[in-house]
Amino acid sequence: MNRNHEKYRKLLEIARRVRPDSKILKMNRSVDEYLKGQLRHSGAYHSASWLYFGIEEAEECQKTIKPNVWVALQEDGSVAIGLAFNANPSVTWAANILKGYSADVKERLFAHLESGGLDWKAVVQRRTKFHPSGRPIYTEEYSVLISELGGKIEEIITQSIRVRDEYRAQASLLKDDPRRCDKTTGKIIDPSGGVSFNLIEKRLPDDAEEFAKAFAFAHDALEICLKIKTPAQHKREMNKKYNAWQCRSGNCKKLHDPVKTRVQVCEKCGTNTKPVGITKEKWMETFGYAPDEIEVKE
Repeated sequence: MNRNHEKYRKLLEIARRVRPDSKILKMNRSVDEYLKGQLRHSGAYHSASWLYFGIEEAEECQKTIKPNVWVALQEDGSVAIGLAFNANPSVTWAANILKGYSADVKERLFAHLESGGLDWKAVVQRRTKFHPSGRPIYTEEYSVLISELGGKIEEIITQSIRVRDEYRAQASLLKDDPRRCDKTTGKIIDPSGGVSFNLIEKRLPDDAEEFAKAFAFAHDALEICLKIKTPAQHKREMNKKYNAWQCRSGNCKKLHDPVKTRVQVCEKCGTNTKPVGITKEKWMETFGYAPDEIEVKE
C-alpha cells in the first residue's frame, strides 16, 4: 500500500465518522472496497489521484449530470476538496440551482454556503480531454469567493456557457486543423471535454480536524444540491398541465381556481365554465400560489 493510499484511507475514515448516515459514503462497503471503487487516478488539480463521493460510481463522474464531492492530495502535502458539476449537462443543472428554479432549495443552499467561512470559492474550469477515456486536465477560467457568489450568479453562468461553447467549437474542427490543438500541449482535443464547475472548493492543511469540518460542509451542500430538479425534471414540471375552470364565453375566458371556488359558472359573466389545462407558471400568475401547494379538503 503506497503512502497516498494510506492517507486516503484515513480521510475516508474521518468522512464516515462525521457523516455516519450518509448515502454517498456507501457504508455497506468496507473501507478497502470503497477505496478500490472510488479512488481514481486523474488530472484533477494535476494530482496523481483523487477520492470521489457521489450517488453514482466514480467511473461515471465525468458524464453524470449529478454533482459530487471530491478530495485530492496535493504534492505539497495539503488537501484539496470541492463540490463539482463535472459534465456539460451537469453545469446546466448548476445554473438551474443558481437561478433558483427550486427557490426554497436555493435559499437553503445559500444559507448553508454562508455558514462555511470566507475561504471557499466557486470556480469555472475548462476540462480538456485528448481521449474519451483519458484523464482530463482542468484549467481555471473564472473564480469568485463564496461570500460574493450571490452577486456574481449571472457572470458565473455566462462564463460557464462561454467555456463550454468555446471548447465545443474548437473540438468540432477537423483533426488536421491546427486550431484544434491544445495550446499548452499541442495535442488534438477530444469532444468529450468541455466545462466543469466547482460550486465550492478550497485547500486545507493536512489536519484531521480541518478536514472533518470541510468534508461535513461539502457533504451537506451536496445533499442540498441533489434535491434540485434536473433540467429535464424542471422542463416537465413547467410543461405539466393543471386543471382549472375557464369561462366558455369567448369574450370573457376568466379562469377560476377549482380548489378554492369549486364554481362551474363564471363569477364574472354568469356563463358556464369548462375544465382547461394550464401550466404551473400560468396557475401561479393567476391564482397566486403553486399548484403543488394545493391541499384538497373533502
